[in-house]
Formats: sequence, structure tokens, C-alpha cells
Amino acid sequence: MAVAFSDFSNGSLNDGMSMISKPPESLVALYDVMCEAVEACRDVGLVKEMRDQARALEVYAAEAFNTEAARKAAEIRIRAERRAGELLKEAKASGQRDSGGRGRIESRGLTQSPPQLSDLGITKDQSSKWQQLADVPLEYFEAALNVKAKPSTQKIINAYQSLDISMPQRVELTAWWFWRRLRDFEEKKVFDRHFFEMFDVMERGMQEDCIRILPTLLHWLERI
Repeated sequence: MAVAFSDFSNGSLNDGMSMISKPPESLVALYDVMCEAVEACRDVGLVKEMRDQARALEVYAAEAFNTEAARKAAEIRIRAERRAGELLKEAKASGQRDSGGRGRIESRGLTQSPPQLSDLGITKDQSSKWQQLADVPLEYFEAALNVKAKPSTQKIINAYQSLDISMPQRVELTAWWFWRRLRDFEEKKVFDRHFFEMFDVMERGMQEDCIRILPTLLHWLERI
């Protein structure tokens, strides 16, 4: 997934303009693919690469006055920054990354220097900011990411740290989450598909979750 996006990001400005001029459904498909790639990635360097690629798309879209594409690219970039922050925190906690000094770690009986931020192409300021973003609870992060204005990493961090009432905290987050999921069902045209069409291609654990959760959901819907 990252390779295909890399092909775009390394192209010319005209290539970028061509990409973002495609129909909206193509943009949504690209967004979904990149979000999945970011979430699944366990390599900080690769996440940083995807973040930079999303930033390139964001710039191209802005120059083409395509606000929808620019917003989607900004969301991908911010998700990648949060994911990078999570991985940096994990690496630091487990001693797999040097926090700045020339420390050394023991690995499989060999003494070696852990990678520094500079080895990953990440500045100290980026590391600090992305780890702060990783500290934002997921529900609050999703709410802040889906406000009408184009989201920004620093605004999300500032809003959470100050508990800014202008953020979607005005709406109880579980209620906001439920509304967002309904919108997802609509946007992805889930209601146009038969349930077993999706169920049959799920992994066993996913199917077991459906079998366990759906009766409760149906009972809840009957009360509406």
C-alpha cells in the first residue's frame, strides 16, 4: 500500500494534480487504504514515510484548490503522526530507541547503539509533538479530527491539553462516535450490501465477534 502511494508522492506536480482531480470515490478509496496502512504499520521509519507522502498530497491538493483532497490528505498525515508517536513511545519504553544520547542496548548478546531520531528522519520537535498526539485518547482524537475546519496536529494537542470546550466535547463523545459510525455506514454504502456477503469473507475471530455482538445490537435497535 505504501509503495503505490510512494509512486505518487515522488512524481511531478502534474502527476499530483492528476491524482487529486480523480472522482471523489477514488479519493475516498485512497484515504481508506492509507488509513489502514498507517494503523497496521509497526515501523516508525515507514510511518514517517507515509506521513511525508500524505503531506505531499496535501500540498498538491491545496495548490489545485481541491479542499476535499487537502482535508483527506491532512487527516492521513495526522493519523500517521499519531501512529509514529505511539511507536516512538513503545520503543522508548522498551529500550529499543536512543532518546538522544549515545546510549547502548544489549540485543541477542550483542552490544549495539539503538537508532536515534535522526536515523529515522525525525526531528526532536516532531518526536515530542507526535508523542503528545499519541497521548490524546482515541475517542477525543477522532472527534477532533472530524470537525468542519481542516484539522491540525497542534490544534488537537492544544485543545485536549486545555480541554477546549469549542472542540466536539460539547457533544458527549459516545453520542458523537455513534453518529460518526452511522455516517460511515452511509458513506461506505454498507446498507446496499447483504450481511453474509461481508460475513463470509471475514476471518474466524471477526465472525465470532459478529455472532456475539449482533444479537445485542438488534435488541438495542428494537428499543428505538
